[in-house]
Amino acid sequence: MLNYEFSFNYYLINKGVYILDNFFSNQFTESFKDALECTSKAQANLFENMTQNFQESFSKSSDIFDTFTNSNRSDSKQATDEKTSSQNQAESSQNQANPFESMNEYFSFIAPTMGSFNTALSKWMISLSQQPDLLDSQKTLLEDLGKLNLYLIERLEGKEIAPIVEPTKKDYRFSHDEWQTNPYFDTIKQFYLLFTNWLQSTIELNPNIDIKTKATVSFYIRQLTEALSPSNFLFSNPELLQKTFENKGKNICHGIHTFVDQLQNSSVGNFTVNPVNKDAYILGKTLATTEGTVVFRNDIIELIYYKPQTKTVYEKPVLIIPPFINKYYIMDLCPDKSMVEMLVKSGVSVFMISWINPDSDHRSVTFEDYLQEGPLTALTAIEEQFKFKSVHAVGYCVGGTLLACLLSCLKKHKMESKVSSATFLTSLVDFKNVGDIGVFIDEDQIKAIEDRMSKKGYFHGQDMGTMFDLLKPQQLIWSSVLNYYLLGKEPVTNEIMFWNGDTTRIPEALHSFYLRNFYLENKLAKANELSLLDTPLNLADISCDVYCLATTDDHIVPWESAFELTQHVKNVEFVLSNYGHIVGVIQPVKPNAKAFRYHTNSKSYNTTEEWLNTSRTHSGSWWPHWNKWLLGKLGKKVKPPVLLKKHQICSAPGEYVQIT
Repeated sequence: MLNYEFSFNYYLINKGVYILDNFFSNQFTESFKDALECTSKAQANLFENMTQNFQESFSKSSDIFDTFTNSNRSDSKQATDEKTSSQNQAESSQNQANPFESMNEYFSFIAPTMGSFNTALSKWMISLSQQPDLLDSQKTLLEDLGKLNLYLIERLEGKEIAPIVEPTKKDYRFSHDEWQTNPYFDTIKQFYLLFTNWLQSTIELNPNIDIKTKATVSFYIRQLTEALSPSNFLFSNPELLQKTFENKGKNICHGIHTFVDQLQNSSVGNFTVNPVNKDAYILGKTLATTEGTVVFRNDIIELIYYKPQTKTVYEKPVLIIPPFINKYYIMDLCPDKSMVEMLVKSGVSVFMISWINPDSDHRSVTFEDYLQEGPLTALTAIEEQFKFKSVHAVGYCVGGTLLACLLSCLKKHKMESKVSSATFLTSLVDFKNVGDIGVFIDEDQIKAIEDRMSKKGYFHGQDMGTMFDLLKPQQLIWSSVLNYYLLGKEPVTNEIMFWNGDTTRIPEALHSFYLRNFYLENKLAKANELSLLDTPLNLADISCDVYCLATTDDHIVPWESAFELTQHVKNVEFVLSNYGHIVGVIQPVKPNAKAFRYHTNSKSYNTTEEWLNTSRTHSGSWWPHWNKWLLGKLGKKVKPPVLLKKHQICSAPGEYVQIT
């Protein structure tokens, strides 16, 4: 009952053997073979101890396996919302009643993805076999491997020489000292790096294949090489070997217990290697703690107004539109890690949209509905209740895509004054280059998603999370496999992991529309191609001042793609922060300010290369830079508005965010 990640990687490894057989014959010398062997005495001692521990472990674990096969998983958690709880129990009971049907359904869901990889790989290999440069490339690889053999011999003789190849600074797999000091493990590491670098380089030897095929093959090759990294295996990872010897294999046994426990609490398709302790944090007590009040509610949103923390506030408030594929409290994570807290302490009135976590009853809710009942309705409520006639709007991720639609729609109806300025945080508005996510976007794969949604009426956030994990397999999959299942470490849940595991669903109609009109056809980037609320949209309609943030390591919205906003909209302050899609945005000034940096540029350019090469680098969080820019857009200081009792529905964080 492994999920997409494991079934996908099992498939990759089997296909990878075929690639290796076709592209590389065994070039190991006897000295290099020695690097892969332990002495027979050490092996016997290790396996004797491990066998004893395994026998004890499995003896104690028999009840767990029995429970896994017979228990009703739906009783393991109680949902906050009674209706959602019944729905979860029904789904779990359905899986329990006919697990083979659930598995068949799931494999039918991922079959088009596997087919896409097979097609791209076949096209690539046929084209590659016809390229004359392939022989030169293979010759270069063999020469490098010959140098590596000589390197090993000289290291064994006690000589200190420069390595043939080194990992990148961001590659933490080989950070243990033994990868450098031990000649055998050093050679294993370099062999792996030489071969994987060569394999990636062969992708560019195919001038006759299209960009989409290259991207798909590159993604596939990366999954393969990440899975086959020597750091993932017992006898080729010095840190793991040392730990296993010291603990007589107990770390492996503990890892099996962890795996079984996770498997026990999973159903078909939702297993994850990054388990979240659901009791680690409590909304309203340890997360989402900034004081506020829900002042409006409809079937789609709750609108939260945060209590002012200064005697005066700026006359224009901030309306935050978070992504509807996650819960809003990433913007109000915890004290000292809250963008909301930073804003209210700066004298800003802040409103936050909290999206409903939809269920089957919302299957017909559309993207237009989210636009109408979300930010448009929020603007009306803010004006009616607090007399704010204009706001600064902030859109994060898909919330930024929604914001772009809002701004164009307002302009077409001569209501652009309602949003006087805007901030886009790691958002896509032009989907022509979406990075590795594009591997999952084609007609067959979208149809498979639609078929899966048709059975329940929504797309589950866990499926989305699995896809995102595959975009960064080393950090999000294999490092967890190593730490939790092999090194036997206890899974740790921090604030961001808790939020990331608190997934939401997306209505069927909305998600289908979003995939087809934005990702597949890129209509928003084409003037008047996309119509919402009977209004043709055009990004060129956006005339207000804009602050646009992208992040260097974003695997969901590549910064080059976020940069495209500057090519459609004037008056854009583009800023590039370090880290990824979440940590690149949530960058509190303390306590980790020294870990952050960001780039700015006072001039506009047509290419990312020109912009970056002429940019200025700053140390610290980008928050103070944005805060200074923002406060200059919010007008004069006034007394905070009065919150009437009749508008006080409940305290923040509200009820919608509690729905699981």
